[in-house]
Amino acid sequence: MASKRSRIPLALVFIFSLAAVGALVAAAATAHWVGAVALRQNLILNGSEPPQVPDENGQIPEYTGYIQFGLFNGQKTFNPGLGQRDTVYFAVFIEHADVYSIGYPIFVFLFIIIAAIFALVSAIFGLVNTLTVPIETIHGPIGLYMWNGIGAVCTLLACVLYLVLLLTKLTENVLNQEDIDSPNNFRTSSASFQYSYWLVVVGCGLFIVNLFCIFLAKLLADPDFMQQRKRKHDFSRGENNLGLDDIMY
Repeated sequence: MASKRSRIPLALVFIFSLAAVGALVAAAATAHWVGAVALRQNLILNGSEPPQVPDENGQIPEYTGYIQFGLFNGQKTFNPGLGQRDTVYFAVFIEHADVYSIGYPIFVFLFIIIAAIFALVSAIFGLVNTLTVPIETIHGPIGLYMWNGIGAVCTLLACVLYLVLLLTKLTENVLNQEDIDSPNNFRTSSASFQYSYWLVVVGCGLFIVNLFCIFLAKLLADPDFMQQRKRKHDFSRGENNLGLDDIMY
């Protein structure tokens, strides 16, 4: 498949696949999937906007807290009104055992790992297709379509699954019972995605771009590809019509 005209998009498949591997590994390894703000119950806003947490100096204002976490670990810092407490680091499976099912981060992690593996395979065979003409079909464009298609589906599933978790659970509560109960009395005010989640979205986008590049490489290698497919389609329709005419007459 690697004619001179088709080598550039195939080289881009190699580059974008490596970028997808990096984005997915970084997403799985970092603890910046969700950032949440907590307010103490005795904080009366009187219709005003809640304070910025952390503030412009990186500090936690009085009667507020900030929690951020990833698939496996996170950290939280509170200021109950007597000064900012030390940051506490926690394991998600312990901290959020009563908040949501641990199946969510486990399945998201598995989808990301599968997608990263197929991105690496895509990078390898993207390079192979750039430099040579593979003999086996699975090593050529069909294989590239397959690896990137599976990667796109897995990253999409990971994004949707964690989006469901955010909308159904995390926007309501990201705190354990100790932080909620007296004397702490904190409640979750807001929760939003951080950059680790968006890295998975980027990975999904790179897989989709790769699919376009593979198709573009096919068009550059065989400019009459679409016309040939159209002629075959028209011919098959003509054969079907002929068969019906023979039956009728």
